[in-house]
Amino acid sequence: MARTSISYHTSMFDLPARRNFATKIPAFHMKHPFLPILLSALGTAALLPLNYFLEPQLHLSFSENPAINRMAAAQICTLALVALVLWAVRRLHPEGFRKYWWLGDAAAPAEKVAWLGIRENESWRSVGAGFSLVVTAATAAFMWLGVYQKTPIVWLDLLPWVLLFSLSNSFSEEMLTRFTLAAGLDGVQSKAQICLWSAAIFGGVHFFGTPGGIMGVLMAGFLGWLLAKSVVETRGFGWAWFIHFLQDVVIIFALLHVE
Repeated sequence: MARTSISYHTSMFDLPARRNFATKIPAFHMKHPFLPILLSALGTAALLPLNYFLEPQLHLSFSENPAINRMAAAQICTLALVALVLWAVRRLHPEGFRKYWWLGDAAAPAEKVAWLGIRENESWRSVGAGFSLVVTAATAAFMWLGVYQKTPIVWLDLLPWVLLFSLSNSFSEEMLTRFTLAAGLDGVQSKAQICLWSAAIFGGVHFFGTPGGIMGVLMAGFLGWLLAKSVVETRGFGWAWFIHFLQDVVIIFALLHVE
């Protein structure tokens, strides 16, 4: 009886068995692929209505130029949303967050893309520098034909605001449409899939952006894919932020022209 009793009680209170049972309970975390995609898509789509409703409530007056005051309010609202999304990514996928939360290796090898002229193991130092020039020149040409020829712009007066807003806006959009996907989908989907999701989300919302329409979707979609490629291959958002910043400098000059 004694042996039977001991065997009975030890089986009932077998701690390793209880631990094994607990580990089988499924956890709801970021490794469900729809979560980071949803965070990125909804966060990006929310920018327009968020700024539309909240921006007028701030009543900011930094300048006599109303466009500057509106954009300052918009950037504050956007940064608040980005902080919330980053908090969610950090809580739900801390490993992916730590992996990508830095500027990255600027000289990391790039994966070959023959139709873009990217060679196997070519350094992102040369790839990033090349595309910084090419993409910015294309954006500038598009903006010149569509806006600059028709709009008087006080370049020097606007420059400090343009640089500030370009830094803020490019950072926010990189966090929403690149970092959230790269960190949240790390180990869940392939690099190619992450880049395609970024292209779809970033391109889609730019139907209402500047440049807009179908041309805006195509241009932003390609840029979204390219910048996501830089993030997953350099394991950081340095090149993506820099290239995006250059595009915003070109675009925001047009948005801040004196009305």
